[in-house]
Amino acid sequence: MGHNKERHSEHKPAKEAVNFIDPVIWDTYTKFGFIRHPYEWVVSMWYMKSTLFYGENTDVSLSEFVRNLKLGMFKHWFLDDDGKMLVDDVYRLEDIFDVLKSEFGIKPVHINKTINKLPNLLTDRDKLIIREKFPHEFEYYK
Repeated sequence: MGHNKERHSEHKPAKEAVNFIDPVIWDTYTKFGFIRHPYEWVVSMWYMKSTLFYGENTDVSLSEFVRNLKLGMFKHWFLDDDGKMLVDDVYRLEDIFDVLKSEFGIKPVHINKTINKLPNLLTDRDKLIIREKFPHEFEYYK
């Protein structure tokens, strides 16, 4: 069976979303997003790309994947090409339930629960490279 690659295509970075949302709506609505801890995000991306999740099943090691990373979550999801912030707030993913409830009055239902042991796969060198490549992300994880 496996995962459906197409269902993830609905996630759009802010720099793409701004192009198909009415400017009045974009300017008046609150825009926000959540980011995962950078180590968790990198290992998760490697895992998805190195398994049949995306149909690639590559033999790229985690360390090789880390060395070849080009773009961080923050830059990809929340900034325009000039580095301007396009959303009003960015929150830590592990705070999602508290934020949705306290900031927006939404009581979410937890459907996809992941036990994340993956960051333990990173070497100290991998972690250093990730810290150097994604400084914006680590600002949210002090």
